[in-house]
Amino acid sequence: MAENEQAHRHAIERIETGEPFRLARRGQMLALSVVVLILVFASFLAIIGHPYLAATVVGIDLLGLVIVFITGQSTRPAEPSEPAVEPEAEQPPQGT
Repeated sequence: MAENEQAHRHAIERIETGEPFRLARRGQMLALSVVVLILVFASFLAIIGHPYLAATVVGIDLLGLVIVFITGQSTRPAEPSEPAVEPEAEQPPQGT
């Protein structure tokens, strides 16, 4: 019984510790896919004779990437911290 419970706890801990990395990896792969698609679209625009539009699309894409990399860390929600517990002020003994 105890071995089963311990194995279950270990499995849950593996899932909890690996999940953020899997989500980050998935986000990176999706971002790479979007960038490649935008570059293909911009290349298509340049080939059909719209180089200024292609340059605008690539410029906006690069600007977005720079903004995400610069502000990416600062826009993540902070983890809730424990409220500060103020020490109780000593009160003089009350005489009866």
